[in-house]
Amino acid sequence: MNILGWGRWSRLVPAILAFAIGAIPIRAADNVIALKAAHMFDGKSKSLVPNGVVIVQGDKIIDVGSNLAVPGNAQIIDLGDATLAPGFMDAHTHHTLDYSGDYNVRRLQELDLNVSEQAI
Repeated sequence: MNILGWGRWSRLVPAILAFAIGAIPIRAADNVIALKAAHMFDGKSKSLVPNGVVIVQGDKIIDVGSNLAVPGNAQIIDLGDATLAPGFMDAHTHHTLDYSGDYNVRRLQELDLNVSEQAI
């Protein structure tokens, strides 16, 4: 009899290691994605650039242009007639809005408030 119970662990540890090694994703830096669209706003041109391509590796934009050559290992996402705007981020937020609870119930309750109460 094994006092430490290693017999049970001797079968479980290799299984856990095999699962862990297989479950480790490929590093995001290794993933290359090519976004293609009919138009692109590059911030430099006076009009939209046709056949826009944005190459992203990991979490960084590495190349932007019209009719760029796509790396062979890239996942291509064709956005059709969309317009690309690389480097832009959505800064439009509503931090002061209450998103908790049931929206419809809250709106109905607000109808019972007078203007002064709504302002608070």
